[in-house]
Order: sequence, then C-alpha cells, then structure tokens
Amino acid sequence: MGVTYSLHCSSCFGVTNFVLRILKGNPKKELQWSCRKLLLCVPIRFLCVLLLQAVFMWDYYRENCQLLPDGSYVSNDLKLPQDLVYRPLALMFGLLPESTSDPVWSMPNISSADGSG
Repeated sequence: MGVTYSLHCSSCFGVTNFVLRILKGNPKKELQWSCRKLLLCVPIRFLCVLLLQAVFMWDYYRENCQLLPDGSYVSNDLKLPQDLVYRPLALMFGLLPESTSDPVWSMPNISSADGSG
C-alpha cells in the first residue's frame, strides 16, 4: 500500500480563511491580529537557517580576515603547519597545530598588483 500525503498546508489554510473573512466581513476587526496571523505564513525554519548562516559567516570573517580601512576584508597570511600529523579530536575542539613563522601566501598590495607602483 502507498503512503498518502495531504495536499494542503494547515497554517496557510488558516490564513486563507482569514483573508476571506476580511473580504466578507468587518476588516477593522480582522486586521487587529494581522501581524500574529501573518507569522503563520513565515517559514520559521528558513529564518533560523538564515540567522545561523549569518552568524557563521560573521565568525569566519572575524577569525580569518582583516578589515581594511576602506571597509573590505582580505584574508590573513597563510602559514603552513609545523607537523602534518592528522589529529581529528584536536581539530574538533579548536586545538590548531603550531604554524611556521614565514607566510606561504599573503595578500599582495593593490599598488603593486595593478602595475602602477
């Protein structure tokens, strides 16, 4: 036997009834609770995902980038680790390996990158 799914959304059905009552009846009374009823159509899980994405992106730029005076972000200097032993538990808990003092890559100066300086 197959599984059957309902083709209507219960929260959207409530909003549809709300709109129909406004069209038929007293709009002032029905519009008093419009903000609360409008929240029925807002996908809360989607808003949570957007919030978490914003928090993790902010944390990434805060940890791994520098803020320039013009308001843009550039990556920090890239340095190699001193040893290449893989320690998954240390990485999970933020215990990063020691790095060398010489950067392997750094953001080039804008004046030297465009050939004018």
